Amino acid sequence: MNPRQVVSFVLHLYWRLFRPKSFGVKAIIMHPDNPDLCLVVQHNYGNQFAWNLPGGGYQPAHESPEQAIIRELREELGVVATVKLRLDDYYTDAQGKRDTVSLFICTTDTLAFSLNHELKVVAWHSMAKIANDKAYYRIVRYAIGLCLASPRP
Repeated sequence: MNPRQVVSFVLHLYWRLFRPKSFGVKAIIMHPDNPDLCLVVQHNYGNQFAWNLPGGGYQPAHESPEQAIIRELREELGVVATVKLRLDDYYTDAQGKRDTVSLFICTTDTLAFSLNHELKVVAWHSMAKIANDKAYYRIVRYAIGLCLASPRP
């Protein structure tokens, strides 16, 4: 094995043995004039063509999920957000780590977004379309399904 393969093998082994935990938050922001639409984003990293919900990671020792989603929406979109409802926690090990993502319905103070370097584009999409469309990450479809089944805040 060459040095690059050794490093890759060691990192892969580390992830498999220790399965680090990570924590994240995602927000459904419904359009104020048309609650059948929600805001989705495409990132400048990873799969740049897949649609996702705005949000990001956090450290539970430093902030609550509610504080984290407000911070993430301020950082990514340049808006002041209000948490209306915590929908659920989504658990996955899709990337070889144990990931817990808290899902929220939020409102914002404006629809004039100021995107940071992480985001390529934002758009308003139909929640009914998102629910079964594989162009959206599984977590997005799950969150939208919960939102559609819940009373609107």
